Amino acid sequence: VHQPYLYYHPSMRWAEPDLRHATELMRWVFDNREQARYQAATAAPRIQQAYSVNAIGALARERLTKLLRQTRPEKWSRVVRERAARLQPVPPIPGEWYDEDYFENGIKSNWDQGYKWPLFSTLFQETAGFLSATYPEANSYLDIGCALGFLVRALRDQGKECWGFDHSQWALDRADESVRQFLVQASVDQVSYDRQFDVLLAFSILESLTELQVRSFLARARSWTKQAMFAVIATFESAEEERDQRKDDRDLSRVTLRPRNWWHEAFLSAGWRQDHVHRVAQRACQNHELPSKMQWNVYVYAPE
Repeated sequence: VHQPYLYYHPSMRWAEPDLRHATELMRWVFDNREQARYQAATAAPRIQQAYSVNAIGALARERLTKLLRQTRPEKWSRVVRERAARLQPVPPIPGEWYDEDYFENGIKSNWDQGYKWPLFSTLFQETAGFLSATYPEANSYLDIGCALGFLVRALRDQGKECWGFDHSQWALDRADESVRQFLVQASVDQVSYDRQFDVLLAFSILESLTELQVRSFLARARSWTKQAMFAVIATFESAEEERDQRKDDRDLSRVTLRPRNWWHEAFLSAGWRQDHVHRVAQRACQNHELPSKMQWNVYVYAPE
């Protein structure tokens, strides 16, 4: 009888019970009944949550997806595309849409191996160094759409004051504990600050907003900014360029894809300015080794 290949995959392991150890534990329970009842009552909620049908189903799906990718990558790619087509968000994108399929499983995004600090620490440390060198007088930063707070962490490691906000509770719940106190859950439509930051950072977030959200947010964010906004925005100058780039791009969150002139006018109409000094700064940033390597489209504007 033919059996599925994945059934025998070497990465799957079965636990062998230790009967002697099990006997010792059962004896302990018999001899310490009150303490055993207390521990059982204390552990019950956690066990019910960790081993619920939904939790086990999610773990099984994640494991089978990884096995499929390892053993049959072509089929995995087809499954991902088919599933992604069903997960296309309806703008404006709600915060709960950014979940494990976006940050961990690579179903809604390009993060095939997950969005984890060990994988991206070098990039964020280099980015923090780049920003510190670009804005030597800046000490306070606000990261718009901070996700798990990696950039907040990297900047704070360099002695900068940095805060962030994101509307994905899933991401914030998994943020590093060292920076969690500096992150808040809020959407661009709701967030508000009664203070100013030297630099606002918008890395690959503005294109995930509707045009109405973009214009409204830019107008309000101007009053929170002392020096500048530094933004990285996915930008395509033609339909052909967009089509070519999207061949390898599985990020379903990009809903407002416009050429540079459109974004320039959006900033200006929201009250931002870009004089000769800022154009020179933008050009210098764009030509820097890091943005060039990462193929970032850089935008630099100052508040009026």
